[in-house]
Amino acid sequence: MLASVLGRHPEIFTFHELHFFEELWMPGKADDIISAEAASRMLFSLYHRQRLGLHASIDERRFADEIASVLNGLEGESLSPHSLYEHFLNSETSLHGKTIPCEQTPRNLFYAREILALFPGARILNLIRDPRDVLLSQKNKWKRRSFGNFGVSSREVRRLKLNYHPYTVSRLWNSSVGFSKRFEGHDRFYSVLFEDLVLNPEPEVRKICDFLGVSFQKDILNIEHLSSSFQKSGTGEKGINKSALLRWKKGGLTHEEMYICQNLNHKLMENLGYEIVNDAKASMIKIVSLYIFLPLKIITALFLNFSRYRNLVESVFRRLGWGDTHRR
Repeated sequence: MLASVLGRHPEIFTFHELHFFEELWMPGKADDIISAEAASRMLFSLYHRQRLGLHASIDERRFADEIASVLNGLEGESLSPHSLYEHFLNSETSLHGKTIPCEQTPRNLFYAREILALFPGARILNLIRDPRDVLLSQKNKWKRRSFGNFGVSSREVRRLKLNYHPYTVSRLWNSSVGFSKRFEGHDRFYSVLFEDLVLNPEPEVRKICDFLGVSFQKDILNIEHLSSSFQKSGTGEKGINKSALLRWKKGGLTHEEMYICQNLNHKLMENLGYEIVNDAKASMIKIVSLYIFLPLKIITALFLNFSRYRNLVESVFRRLGWGDTHRR
């Protein structure tokens, strides 16, 4: 939603989720010079993800001419992975007549320190949402294909179903918010609550524009309602979708899922002003059974995601809040 708002600004071009840092980039080899062949493969991945979507079928013949043209233009330059990534962002942004690239991959948060160091002009906008709404969204994420998002393949639907567990999603929220707190007060890192954005869109987006150094224009709030885990796109409705607010209160989560989420996150939730609901209906037997199956869920998720990452262990450690500790 926020990416759509920013993408309506005349200076900002919003990309799809590229997952560059988690899947294509290696922290220990950040400054390595890459070969023309490696650069070609990386550009193919970036073009494919931006133009066709992260889960679209791979066609190695696509973008061959564009990639060759880019590499010819860069001939003689020493390229690191992040410099090639920056060139891709800027050239694609320029192609659309804009000047500021906006990359919206959520997991970029866990690489915030590297991003701020590698790109001195970069600013990071961090959106925080009630963890129970995050849990509900992830629980229903597999339904996006049925709501018209055909970029989600049948295989991806199965992966999303098998990936879900209330503990792992709640733990990820906890580590994400905890990680973002390391950057409180940083002049190029700004956090905003989703609920504040939905309830008071104009004043909140004005603050965001001030942080980004661009002028506020009221028309950027007039976005179309997008496909999500709960609704189709193309309904014709426009503006900030207030129905996305506090969906967890309308049902969809079990008492046990609520208990696990709140038990794990209550300190951070209270700090952020999120209401804690005491639910006496949660069954300890069901809670224990969810934890019993947790190791199997984790093993299954690791197996299903293994091929997607250059360094799966590094990614898991960062997501769980164990990575980057030596740089605190």
